[in-house]
Amino acid sequence: MVSMLVFLLTLRAAATAGRDEASVSPVDKVLELMNALYAQVKEEGKKEAETYKEFACFCKDTQLAKDGEIKDGDDDEDDKLATIEQKTAQKQSLGNSIGDLNTDLGNSEISIDTNAVEREAEKKEFEEKHAEVLASVEGVRTAISTITEATSFEKQAIIKSEKVQSLLAKGQALMADPGDKSREHAGLGASSSITDILDLLLDDWSAKAKKLEDEEKARKTLYDKTSAELRQMIIDTKDAIDAAKIQLEDTKATNARTKGQITETKANLHDDNKYLKDLTAQCEFKAKEWDQIGRASCRERV
Repeated sequence: MVSMLVFLLTLRAAATAGRDEASVSPVDKVLELMNALYAQVKEEGKKEAETYKEFACFCKDTQLAKDGEIKDGDDDEDDKLATIEQKTAQKQSLGNSIGDLNTDLGNSEISIDTNAVEREAEKKEFEEKHAEVLASVEGVRTAISTITEATSFEKQAIIKSEKVQSLLAKGQALMADPGDKSREHAGLGASSSITDILDLLLDDWSAKAKKLEDEEKARKTLYDKTSAELRQMIIDTKDAIDAAKIQLEDTKATNARTKGQITETKANLHDDNKYLKDLTAQCEFKAKEWDQIGRASCRERV
């Protein structure tokens, strides 16, 4: 285009010189045509320069925009990778928690069964001892009643009976025990009457029966309380397992969804980088053709 302008200017100068030498109508006509052509070429050059300026601005704006999109894409990819890492760790933690909760659940169920077996054994032992003590109490009461109601002759026979002698032997053992300092034994000695000894036995066996009953009541209360706590723990543990499983499924779904999104992000980044590379090449090629215009600022648009 520049060469064409130089050629036209040369023709114009030559024509002007010819006019000075001789005014020839055909030459004037040629000059007019040349002037018109010059003006047309100049106008087309101006339009082409303006078009390039638009293209150069498009290159600059589009490159900046793509650079921003690529940066956002890189940041988005980093965020998604971090999310995947976090969810993977959370999935592992939830899996461990579910395993621990299942262990706790199993232990609680075993404890309930074990406590039930132990409780049954305790109850059986109590019933046997309690029955034995009540039988002793009833035996003493019967002996006291029988002796009280008997005649002098009958009393001797009753006292010599095997049952009464067995009860008296227990009474003598109580009185001979130096470690027994209870109130019921105070004042008893070798001269104590049979009824005194039997009264002592009645009090002792009655107290023992009461003690067994109190201990049994305490054991049952503790068993009921422990069983209730274990049953509630089982319910709470099952609820916690269900909640953890739901959270685990949500975590897996989030992880899968994020992996799909990161695949899409990578594809978009690949397309954006390729587009930017192609655009940059085109812009650089065009800038070499229009170097003097390519350096113009976009702010200088007409």
